Amino acid sequence: MNKKLTPLDRLIPEARAAGRERITAGAVVMLDGKFLLLERVAGDTFGGLVELPGGALEPGEDLLTGALRELKEETGLEAANEPTYLDYFDYLSGSGKESRQFVFLVKAKPGRVKLNPSEHGAYFLIDPKEVATTALNLSKEARSLLLKNQNMITSKQKTRTLKGSKRSISKP
Repeated sequence: MNKKLTPLDRLIPEARAAGRERITAGAVVMLDGKFLLLERVAGDTFGGLVELPGGALEPGEDLLTGALRELKEETGLEAANEPTYLDYFDYLSGSGKESRQFVFLVKAKPGRVKLNPSEHGAYFLIDPKEVATTALNLSKEARSLLLKNQNMITSKQKTRTLKGSKRSISKP
């Protein structure tokens, strides 16, 4: 008997079909009403770049589990709510692989940010209204995703469904 795929289950096969070799999961993290952004350490391939928490999936890991694991590993924080799928962006990894990061919206439990010093040297909390004008070296993919989804991110909605939302599971 075939298991019926959910919209989230379809995302990885769609990315592979689009030629994406590397699949990652990340999070737009809301902490105290602000976005939590991380700055890569200087010696890294992307040293100095400010990005969303996220990283590669472990073998057999689903997107949501990967996003929550990366949140904990990179910031020491945990989700206060059930994360909702937000969007994705494509990029070229440091190793030259065509990659796709699937991003979830997460409200973090209050707590102290504890960075993984081998990956990130600083973090920033920025007001959602400052994304377009921030002087931070914010990755173009993260900036674009935050601006594109700003209304949904900052709205008072508690849940967002993927059903009937084609935009959220594939780019127009």
